[in-house]
Amino acid sequence: DTSLTADDAIITAPQLDLLGVLFCGGASHVQQYPRLSAAYPKWQQPHQLASKVLKWLRTRLALNDVLYPPLPVEFEHAVRRAQDNVDGLRRLIDEFDTPVKKVLEQAIQAKFKEWLVVSGNMRQVLDLVQLEKARQHAV
Repeated sequence: DTSLTADDAIITAPQLDLLGVLFCGGASHVQQYPRLSAAYPKWQQPHQLASKVLKWLRTRLALNDVLYPPLPVEFEHAVRRAQDNVDGLRRLIDEFDTPVKKVLEQAIQAKFKEWLVVSGNMRQVLDLVQLEKARQHAV
């Protein structure tokens, strides 16, 4: 719509306050806030705001594709495949019995600590050792 101006894209706090009446129903703004409404007589009735709100919403929707372009399809598919892999692994682990889960947990923790050492994160390794000691004393 080429007839839109910069003012059409601006919506003020009193106008936003009326959106609840426009889209949610309920008591009118005038009844709820008579003193506040007196300061904004132009916007006391929801129907007076409807056309401006609709123009504002149309402007925002038109800008959505520009401001937030869609993700590339390949990326979306890669993320979905990765999520499916994680979900499948979780289901598989849930089927293990308790002793197997404990062995798996120990193996994962050992590999994680190894990775921390190799990547130069010794501080985190020391923190993990302290946490394990505290956990053993609690049991």
